[in-house]
Amino acid sequence: LTSLVLSCAGNKLIVSGEVMVQMADLFVSVADSMDRGLDAGTVTKEQYKVWTTFGKKFQRIYPLTVDLWQVARVTGDKELEKQTTVMVNQLLLDLMDFKMEVSK
Repeated sequence: LTSLVLSCAGNKLIVSGEVMVQMADLFVSVADSMDRGLDAGTVTKEQYKVWTTFGKKFQRIYPLTVDLWQVARVTGDKELEKQTTVMVNQLLLDLMDFKMEVSK
């Protein structure tokens, strides 16, 4: 999973454009799994409600995160790069929690 979402250079985690695309793809995949799980009865209505709340948050935050990442990359702003990495990591951790939930 780590190779899917993060690139490493030494001990420094680096967010790349590929990671950003993979995160969007993961969101779509998890959304599909949650929908199928709800239909099949393997995801409860409460779990799905939590997912939809997160999904709305993701849809607002993801484009902003991409924009900030692009600004950090173009300007070389190391502090913004760190902040963007934190945002990406949190979104990925949240997505992976949902992915694991529907994979049970």
